[in-house]
Amino acid sequence: MRRAASDTLGKINSEQFQDIQLFEAILLAEQLALQPKNWKQLLHRHSASQIMSILYGQPPLESVHDPSVENIVHFGLYLARVLGHGAHLVELIPWLRFIPSRYD
Repeated sequence: MRRAASDTLGKINSEQFQDIQLFEAILLAEQLALQPKNWKQLLHRHSASQIMSILYGQPPLESVHDPSVENIVHFGLYLARVLGHGAHLVELIPWLRFIPSRYD
């Protein structure tokens, strides 16, 4: 996964995404000037829109309430919770890792 991401999104290939990043930066600055209190949702929209544009060739996401934005934000929060320190019982009780998986 790391190598695939590096090959696709690495320094050499990242130049082709400059137009998308420039457009998204301008759109973010404009939206932040109009709605400064919604900065967190606007940053979520910005990140989700860049992901969808670069990886899937989608047009920019205009709304913070777009289902794609909400799905990406919820998935990111889920990953942060699941991969975070102390998220699993085996981290608190280390000997649990020696129990065979058939007893899960």
